[in-house]
Amino acid sequence: MKIAIATDDKKTIAVRMGRAKYFGIFEVENREIKSFEFVINEHASSHNHEHGDHHEEHNDEEVNKHAKDIQVLKECDYMIAKAVGPNMKDALKTIKLKIIKISKSNNDSIIDTINKIVTENNL
Repeated sequence: MKIAIATDDKKTIAVRMGRAKYFGIFEVENREIKSFEFVINEHASSHNHEHGDHHEEHNDEEVNKHAKDIQVLKECDYMIAKAVGPNMKDALKTIKLKIIKISKSNNDSIIDTINKIVTENNL
């Protein structure tokens, strides 16, 4: 199974998935992380999300742009996220990626968070 996360520092999960610098893709087998890689979040790099409360209008055109930008995640089964905007949420549905929401106050490491989610959800 593959689990995706969004991160800015490659250590913790970012608050907003669409604005994070990287996606982490973790291969989990028998409740153990076997491998992982970090890839640039093309959606964030194609926008200037540094300027605060940037939100795209929620419509099919924006969902399609988001869907194009997240194709790197299409082999993943789950996305662990603190917050996902409506366009990104709909884009994730196009690649059948299930979202597992965690608290915005979660500051645990990516590894600890994945291990906890895998155990709690019996994945």
